[in-house]
Amino acid sequence: MLVAHLKATSRPVNHAEYTPRLKQSRKTNPGGSAYLTASSKIGGALASRGPGTSFSSFASAQNGRGVLPAPKQDIRLSEASRLVQEMKAFPNENTYNGTWMDGQMHGDGLYTWSDGTEYAGEFRQGYIWGQGEKRWPNGRRYCGEWAQDMMWGNGEMTWPSGETFTGQFYKGVFHGKGTRCWPNGDRYVGTFRNGEQEGEGNFESAEEGWTYVGSWLHGSMCGEGRVTWPSGVAYVGEWQGGVRGGHGCL
Repeated sequence: MLVAHLKATSRPVNHAEYTPRLKQSRKTNPGGSAYLTASSKIGGALASRGPGTSFSSFASAQNGRGVLPAPKQDIRLSEASRLVQEMKAFPNENTYNGTWMDGQMHGDGLYTWSDGTEYAGEFRQGYIWGQGEKRWPNGRRYCGEWAQDMMWGNGEMTWPSGETFTGQFYKGVFHGKGTRCWPNGDRYVGTFRNGEQEGEGNFESAEEGWTYVGSWLHGSMCGEGRVTWPSGVAYVGEWQGGVRGGHGCL
């Protein structure tokens, strides 16, 4: 019996594994500048990137159309005159090296967490917002669009295992159209919802050679779909929970 639940392994459904800092708690030091408290920690873990790394080339290379609800990317001339370059260390041992405006991270910068996680890219009004790249010490990497400290828009997530996801993110999870590839060669191209394969999509099994084209629900084949085996035999009909169920014919 054919069962396709898209690799029911210990991998979490939400590969983003991201805790957003939706609101910042700020205090003012004796000098009058603002700094972020421990609530600014976002969770995760990234490999090192040098503070001198430029992100201008990365931002131009993306040039994608996402669902990012961000303000305009170009910093206005009036804002540019108020930008200052400074490196600051926070009480939670995180650091930021980049531009500031009115006591907030704003422009381009490098934010480093105490656990080694790093983000290099754009900030706006104290938030990670725009184009940027985040790296974790375990080798995981996200490169793409951000809004309000969350992966939001078009981007690519890669894992040291070789697994990749390229497509749309919404509030830190896969959501929209995307392509997900596994180290063994399996591949899914279609729609995602809240981090799971859901909607219309195509799945190719590299190990067994069969393909599925049809509907998905919560990461499993569900609804109308067609499976074709390498022998040429095909089943067209209904699926439930990744197995044939309901009306259909071979």
